[in-house]
Amino acid sequence: MGPDSRTTPQLGDRCSFGRVRKPKLDGYAVTPHSPVMQKSIAESEARVERRMEDMMDQEGPAANNR
Repeated sequence: MGPDSRTTPQLGDRCSFGRVRKPKLDGYAVTPHSPVMQKSIAESEARVERRMEDMMDQEGPAANNR
């Protein structure tokens, strides 16, 4: 008996790449090169940079008091 598409896949089962779907966002495939992902990456990098600057600003005066 062949595999039934209605059954739950088991560990080690293989599927064809033709059946794998990429996540979509507003009709665009979400890939590192898409405008949506580029904007998200830029915003994330800006948030990290601001956090690092805030941490350094808070750490600076405390380190001088030692």
